Amino acid sequence: MRLSLSGRAIEVKSGETLPDFPPAKFIHLAREAGFEGVGIRSSQVTPRSSEEEISGLVRALRETGVGVASTFASSAEQKGARDVCALDYPETEPDYFDRFLAELKLAERLGAVVMRTPFYNVEQIRRACDLAAESPVKLVYANHTRSPFETVEGSLAALKKIDRPNFGLTLEPGNLGISGDDYGPAGIAKLKGYVFDVAIQNWVRVQSGGRVIRTNLAGEIRCEWLPLGDPRGLDVGKFFKGLKEIGYDGYVTVFEPGEEGRDARDFAREAARFYRQFI
Repeated sequence: MRLSLSGRAIEVKSGETLPDFPPAKFIHLAREAGFEGVGIRSSQVTPRSSEEEISGLVRALRETGVGVASTFASSAEQKGARDVCALDYPETEPDYFDRFLAELKLAERLGAVVMRTPFYNVEQIRRACDLAAESPVKLVYANHTRSPFETVEGSLAALKKIDRPNFGLTLEPGNLGISGDDYGPAGIAKLKGYVFDVAIQNWVRVQSGGRVIRTNLAGEIRCEWLPLGDPRGLDVGKFFKGLKEIGYDGYVTVFEPGEEGRDARDFAREAARFYRQFI
């Protein structure tokens, strides 16, 4: 397995990164901290970015030898889609697939392993997969609350319904955990063959404080991000044991969100040291 750092670590809020860290500088930060890969966010680069920005990012990847574990496309962000709980949302944007193909082309240029893309109906997903059938970039959906992929069984049902070899899962133990599901060896074993990518964050369910999250199965719950290694949080050893048992050898992306006042370099070094012991 290889460690990757998500651009989320330098976001001051979703969709807005720290001004001190343009994409090329972020790549160097990740390498210096000890990461072999990065997860590129749509807050960092999109098909609408300038050629100077994109070519600078490509150059930084080449200079450092850092790989791109994933890109984070936003082509399917449709009106009302954030509240969808099933794969039955109608396609409402006629230019969706044009934007999807532009994002796929960018992912290919960056050498991404997978592209995380939000989809909302089965036929839309199948068509996107068919369009990307010859691409080296695989398409994924992450375990996420308020989606068909909220649980292990839900993920299996959705993946089998979609039934495309280039569509798989970004396994996220934090989201499985807050939904009350098993992210250890037994749960992960059921997903063998479908795990194309992994993202990890110490995101746990709490009784009070934190923030309110809506789920399909448990309704509204409270969750909180805890510091790396906090024993109240994710059982990281159990999770990595499950990954090793299914023979997963891809990227594991540290997906912790940025925090106001946190030094990005210090966090990156700490995260690399912490997760390296489990690889």
